[in-house]
Amino acid sequence: MAEAVLVSDQIEAGAEFAREYEHFFKPSVVFWLKPTDTDRWDFYIASDEIDYTNIDDAYREVLRISKPNLWLGPLQIKLINTSEDIAAAAIGVRDRGGAKLPVDYGGSSLGGLEIDRAYIYREDLKTKAIY
Repeated sequence: MAEAVLVSDQIEAGAEFAREYEHFFKPSVVFWLKPTDTDRWDFYIASDEIDYTNIDDAYREVLRISKPNLWLGPLQIKLINTSEDIAAAAIGVRDRGGAKLPVDYGGSSLGGLEIDRAYIYREDLKTKAIY
């Protein structure tokens, strides 16, 4: 089986979606993650504003603002609260570099989940480094 690779078009599609989505739920961290046991990449948005009381509304916004896109589909998008272990771990990894760089994370786990790789966006959702 060929390795699933995250490509720049997916990264840009994720950033574009997250910038639109932040008009409804402000993200604390946004990232792509490839769990070890799958051949797909999942796109995560973690927000303090998302919880069990409004998760249905949060996913309705996903469906409303999703556009047909080869690189990001609504079923790839996972919405979580910032308090979840995986979100806290992604924030920790991102902030180690001062949040000025997107992070291509090659650790074996993130927040207790076994992963092959993760891509964590800068706080401002830009996909390029600032020097």
